[in-house]
Amino acid sequence: MSKSAAYRLFMAGLGLGVALSGTGMAAAEPAAGSPASVSVQAAQDPGAYDRFNRYLSRSPSTESLSSARAVLINHAKSFTKSQATLAVLKLENAQNAYLDVMLRRIDRPAVQKSIAAVYKPGMTLNEVLSRVSAREAVIALQDMRAIDYKLETGEGLFYPVIHYKSYKRFKPYVKSDIASYLDLMARESEDPANGDAALLIGWDDALQRAVDFESFLATYSVSNRREAIRERFRWAKLSVFYGQSNTPLFDYDTGAVDPEARAAYTRLLSAKSESELASSKVLTDLQGLMDLLDRTGGKRTRAVEDYLSQKVPVGS
Repeated sequence: MSKSAAYRLFMAGLGLGVALSGTGMAAAEPAAGSPASVSVQAAQDPGAYDRFNRYLSRSPSTESLSSARAVLINHAKSFTKSQATLAVLKLENAQNAYLDVMLRRIDRPAVQKSIAAVYKPGMTLNEVLSRVSAREAVIALQDMRAIDYKLETGEGLFYPVIHYKSYKRFKPYVKSDIASYLDLMARESEDPANGDAALLIGWDDALQRAVDFESFLATYSVSNRREAIRERFRWAKLSVFYGQSNTPLFDYDTGAVDPEARAAYTRLLSAKSESELASSKVLTDLQGLMDLLDRTGGKRTRAVEDYLSQKVPVGS
């Protein structure tokens, strides 16, 4: 897997944002006509939405993205619901588009080496930033923080991801489908399901996430983020019914189903009501797989392979 492909496995992440962004205080906005920042208290400002859009219309940079984010933090409550929803989606798009630029800066050998020299598992971006000494690394990490990216690691690489947890502050101001989307993405970024070709969460959690993605799609037939969740749902189903390369549902040598997965699935399925089972294709198909495994002695036989190919084809 290429380095750029590795970091795309984590479409989100937690990190500390620009100063004051996580304190409940107003974020800093640049003064008009000046690169200097001043503290602006959240208030009615009829020009805030236009100012937000002007920042995002500029050539993408640390300054334009952090400035747009500051406007949204300070003034989202004064936007209409449609404006706030569109603003949140635009900011997410802009942060996603800028990831490649930031990755190239973080991916420089001197920066990677500087981070690796101080990094310990679980460190926040701020903790790493307080320990690195190389100027290039310090500036790159400061810009990551200003834009509100998180420092993530995987496949031997340090890279930026979006801090979706911070987006939850906008839930009261956006439409219900996007509020639900932010919850789902924040959970994924706080506790990634997959990494290094392995399942990083429990089988029960993997199943619940698939069901939650499925529920979003059933609830919101029209949503700007429907396709994004559909893709998440596709990968979540594959994790439930196949596992990951380094955490397979079926043992590669014996074909036996993972006993912990089987126990977790059986437990969760038995806790569901008939109506819950009937309303979820994931649960219905999984119940069918569990019933089939009861007849095959828990082994992946030709009948099991045919069932999986029919219900959850790998290419689906």
